[in-house]
Amino acid sequence: MARSTRRGHGEGSISQRTDGRWHIRIDLGRGIDGQRRTKHAYANTEADAVALLRRMGGRVANGQLLATSTPTVAAYLRDWYDAGIKADGEDWRPSTKRGYRVSIESHLIPAFGPLRLEQLTPLRIQAWLKEHKQTHGARRRIALAHATLRSALSSAKRLQLVAINAAELVAVPKSKARPIVPLTVAQALTLLDTARTHRLEALFSVALACGLRLGEALGLQWTDVDLDAGDVQIRRQLQLVKAPGQRRQQPVLLDYVKTDRSRRTIVLPLVCIDALRRHQTKQREDRLRAGDRWVHSDFVFTTYNQLARPNRRAYRPVKDRRPVGKPLHPRNVLRTLHQLLDAAKLPRCRFHDLRHSAASMLLAQGIQLAEVSLLLGHSELRVTADLYAHLQRETGAKAARYMDALLNR
Repeated sequence: MARSTRRGHGEGSISQRTDGRWHIRIDLGRGIDGQRRTKHAYANTEADAVALLRRMGGRVANGQLLATSTPTVAAYLRDWYDAGIKADGEDWRPSTKRGYRVSIESHLIPAFGPLRLEQLTPLRIQAWLKEHKQTHGARRRIALAHATLRSALSSAKRLQLVAINAAELVAVPKSKARPIVPLTVAQALTLLDTARTHRLEALFSVALACGLRLGEALGLQWTDVDLDAGDVQIRRQLQLVKAPGQRRQQPVLLDYVKTDRSRRTIVLPLVCIDALRRHQTKQREDRLRAGDRWVHSDFVFTTYNQLARPNRRAYRPVKDRRPVGKPLHPRNVLRTLHQLLDAAKLPRCRFHDLRHSAASMLLAQGIQLAEVSLLLGHSELRVTADLYAHLQRETGAKAARYMDALLNR
């Protein structure tokens, strides 16, 4: 005959089943849906059942067992993504939301989608990370997926859907940082000489001399540039955004930059001032030539008049009727950079490597790390130090040789 051990109100109960096992039942209270929720467990002996009930009661007391009826990981992640709100109440930036969407649909839902949030334990997440590392290595995309999950579970914990953030309790394999291969001074001069006859000469001059991010450079407007004073204000950036109903991402000017310290004023070198003056003259010629095709956007770097393309059937030039003066698309800028690098017989690189080149050349000339960090608009000095640690060692070795020549008599 099955026996039952009754306990005080809210302490749970233990009963013996007909098969000899012991059934533990504990009341978790009412969930957000108003329904009562209980937790059940089983043990082989009465002593084990009592010990297990005590452990479960402790978890209820410290909030590790909740009365909330949790959704599946897939449902919660999609709801969290649709809300698109950070912990401080601000909306996500488009680039952040784009990264979250890729992580959720490509990595997190395939791995954990059918599970309930309460079933998403540190052990499960750690096993997923270990499996991915063994199969694919420590790639950055899985680190970003883990960061997405950690952020989502932080919101779930704040809403009391889970008691702990399981993603915070695991060891994440470090992704291999892409090596920085900046252009040398000679290569930078060769690139600028090759770009001198190109319509976007000023863009690459500013990128190399001032270390701007691509979004910062493409988001520059003439109201940000003072060629007489010789400075430029970084206040906005151009980002690719996919608006509702559109199939493709389109360049959109956003009224913020990557970090607070990215909002800065840069003193322009003379080489940039001269290039921007030539660029301004050419842009005015473009506006006159385009006529009603000109788009008044006030961007410094815009689409421009292309050479007349041949009509293959009639073998005569066809007048270009495309709009002129629109903001440049980042992919087209990268394509142009690669064309210039190929023409200069230089190895291809990312646009961001021009930014690294600017920092490398300044550090090699003995400019202080703090000054380079301000120029680049890094959030902290530590970011600059981590990125360019190898250059600091070279500068330190140069300083040691200099002091040795002075003091070794």
